[in-house]
Amino acid sequence: MTRFLSIFGLRFSTGHALGAAVLIPACLLIFAQLDLMWLGITLAVLIGLSALVTVRGRRLTGWVAALFSWRRRHKQPPAPPSEPAVGATVIPGDHVALRWQDNYLVSVIELIPRPFTPTVIVNGQAFTDDVVDTKILDDLLTAYCPDLEADIVSAGYRVGKTAPAALVGLYEQVVGPYPAPASRRTWIVLRADPDKTRKSALRRDAGVAGLAQYLVASTTRIADHLASMGVDAQPARSFDGFDTATEISFEHETWSMIKGRSTFTAAYNAPGGPDVWWSA
Repeated sequence: MTRFLSIFGLRFSTGHALGAAVLIPACLLIFAQLDLMWLGITLAVLIGLSALVTVRGRRLTGWVAALFSWRRRHKQPPAPPSEPAVGATVIPGDHVALRWQDNYLVSVIELIPRPFTPTVIVNGQAFTDDVVDTKILDDLLTAYCPDLEADIVSAGYRVGKTAPAALVGLYEQVVGPYPAPASRRTWIVLRADPDKTRKSALRRDAGVAGLAQYLVASTTRIADHLASMGVDAQPARSFDGFDTATEISFEHETWSMIKGRSTFTAAYNAPGGPDVWWSA
C-alpha cells in the first residue's frame, strides 16, 4: 500500500492555482443553472485534484503534454546524422573522440590560445608570445608513440563576416596582404595506421579495440605533457568544431555557379576545335 501511495504527490504552482480559481466557480455557476449541481461539484473536485495532485511527478496537464510530445517524436523521423558524425566514437570513461579517416584512426587535440595575448604585425610579419614549437611535438611523438603520425591544422578567417559586405571589403583593403586573422583555431591531428601500430595496439587488446585504446592513451599522454609545458592542449570530445572550421561549404549551388561566403565559382562553355582559342 505504501508503495502504491508513493506514486502520488502534491505540487502547488501559481499558474495551476489561477486556472483552478477561474474554472471551479464557473463550473458551479453553469451547472447550478442547469439543475446539475452534483455534476458541477464533481467537476470542481476533479479540477482541484488535477491542479494539485501529481502522478509520478506529473500533473494531468503534464501527462497530456508528454503524450503529445511522444506522438510528435514518433511521427517525425529523427534527423539523419551528418557525415562527420558517422563512425565517430568516444571510448567510455575517456573524453577523446575517434573516427576513421581513409585507412587511419584519427584523434584531435585542440590548442587553446592564451587569453589577452595580442598579435603584432611588423613589416608584414606576425609576432606573438603565444607560439608552440613543432619540435616539442616531434620530441613527444618520438619518445612516447613513434608509430603515430601527426598533422598540425590551423583554420580561421582574416576578416569577420558578420558586418555588411561593403564594410568587410573596406576592412580587407585596410588590412591588405598582412596576416591579420580575425579568428583562428589550431589542432594537432594524430593518425594511427593499423599496420604500423599493430605491435603497440596488441599490448592493450586485440583488433580495433586495442588500436582505439592505444590512440586514446597516446592522445591523452601528449596533451598532458603539452599542458605541463604551459600549452593549453585539450583532447577533442567530438569532431564538430574541427569539421565546422575546416569544411568547404557553400551558400548556394546551381548548375552553372557555386556561390560561397565571399567568392563564387562559375562554369563557362565555349565551342572547341583546333583553330579556336579562348580564355576566362
